[in-house]
Amino acid sequence: MQYMAQKQSYGGRFPGAEHSIIELAGDRVGRLLIDRHENNIHLIDIAILRASRGRGIGGFILEKLKAESETVSLMVFTTNHGAIRLYRRQGFTIVNDTGSYLEMEWKNAR
Repeated sequence: MQYMAQKQSYGGRFPGAEHSIIELAGDRVGRLLIDRHENNIHLIDIAILRASRGRGIGGFILEKLKAESETVSLMVFTTNHGAIRLYRRQGFTIVNDTGSYLEMEWKNAR
């Protein structure tokens, strides 16, 4: 139920979003939702199954997105400390703090 409500909400705000299933060795381990606009990617949602976390999957996905774009942007709950650490390690910086969310961005230094 929550997934369907979330999907409907994202569909209204990001009608051209790309939905992907993340697989590792043939097993489904997560999902990815991105919105592309010219040379920029907005990471709408990424979810890795708890049992598959800590294996470098999120970092690998972020590296691929960064290789495909000039800018990657995202929003993350301020309480999601693990994700914030990952994004900082990947070179993302905070561009806005709403109190509940951090807006973060990575820009290609080319």
